[in-house]
Amino acid sequence: MLPSDRRTFLGFLSSVAGSIATGWRGAQQPVIDVRPTALFQQPEGRKNLVRITVSGLSAPAARARVTDRHGALVGTAGLLPSPQGPALSGEVWVPLSEPSDFQIDIEVGRDRAARRRLRLTPAKRWTLYWLASIHTDVGYTDLQERALEIHRKNLDAALAWTATHRDFHFTSECALQVLSYLENRSPEAGDALVQAIRDGKIGWQALFANMLTGILDHETFARLVWPAGKLARERGLPFVSAQITDVPGGRRGRGGEPRARCTRSSTTGKGPTAVACCTGGRITMATGPVSGSTSARTKWAIVSRTGSLISPHFWRRTGHTIPRCCTVPTGTTMPL
Repeated sequence: MLPSDRRTFLGFLSSVAGSIATGWRGAQQPVIDVRPTALFQQPEGRKNLVRITVSGLSAPAARARVTDRHGALVGTAGLLPSPQGPALSGEVWVPLSEPSDFQIDIEVGRDRAARRRLRLTPAKRWTLYWLASIHTDVGYTDLQERALEIHRKNLDAALAWTATHRDFHFTSECALQVLSYLENRSPEAGDALVQAIRDGKIGWQALFANMLTGILDHETFARLVWPAGKLARERGLPFVSAQITDVPGGRRGRGGEPRARCTRSSTTGKGPTAVACCTGGRITMATGPVSGSTSARTKWAIVSRTGSLISPHFWRRTGHTIPRCCTVPTGTTMPL
């Protein structure tokens, strides 16, 4: 039954308001989020960096105390406003080589504002390799020789750093940088670079450069590692990888295209001449004397519709029919 007098009624309303406020405060308890990061403290790697985030706390700053299951203090973290949103966050190193139980106490001044007990599992361990390297765009931003000189200066600086910084390593993006350095620097500087490569201080790649693969035929593609291989044999240099760190064109030099064309060129230095379309029959490489010459040879090159050169070896190896030029009989030679 509701109270009848005014004083009792006001007291009743006050108690109801207090109950509502108490329930509201209970619903707005701070939320503690604890997440191990991917960082581990070196050199042992037993401590994992843990990030603590508290939301729903009406304070400009706070402190997190971390204790283990025995009640021993593990560490503390200052909690400051997070740039990700209306929350406080901080980090603390926690011994976490295996899943373990911890208690997190959030303190504002001398008062405890929140507490959470939880079990933490260490994050997956990663090994990150940072490669010091310079991208190769010869002739894209400046004249080719000027661009190559910049790469040679980079190798000068890298060699100087390896002499004064024990843990420093540098990787030449392609073999062109190393070859250009050996051709244009003093023999002493070249020997220093070779020795640094042998010692593993300077890395280099087997590919000659960042090639535009969309205009390469099979034979040229196969020879992209030839300059590096030749230098490796001559100087006893190792290499373990070949990479293209650019955006090469997509190669479409396949024998399945319905029409292609044959291009004829001569070893005498004359420019290639397109002589006929190809109809799809088989052909052998036509060789023989060109008019007025006893040493020059005529060669046929198969060119796809996209302009990619395709060698007969590639065509046979992939099982496709080798096109022939419709105006030239199979196995014959025509003068230029």
